[in-house]
Amino acid sequence: MRKFDGYSGFHALAGMQVMGTAEMVEPWSEAYLGVLANKKIPAENLRKLSHTMYCIKITPIRIDFLCSEFKKMGFDSRQSLTFSNP
Repeated sequence: MRKFDGYSGFHALAGMQVMGTAEMVEPWSEAYLGVLANKKIPAENLRKLSHTMYCIKITPIRIDFLCSEFKKMGFDSRQSLTFSNP
């Protein structure tokens, strides 16, 4: 299974990079069960596994987006979004 598109030249670049802080969501906590419900994953199925499935919460600090199509629209091909501290 491919998880990315193959390279076809600089005229067709597109990608996103998210940078931020990561934290573990405590297994079986209210937040963890909320994620399972949101993803429609039955908790009873995970409880049957021989190991714990962990969940990592990412709070974005900066997102960089690269898209060659932006150049054709008159914009820089790299766009960035930086989040301010809460």
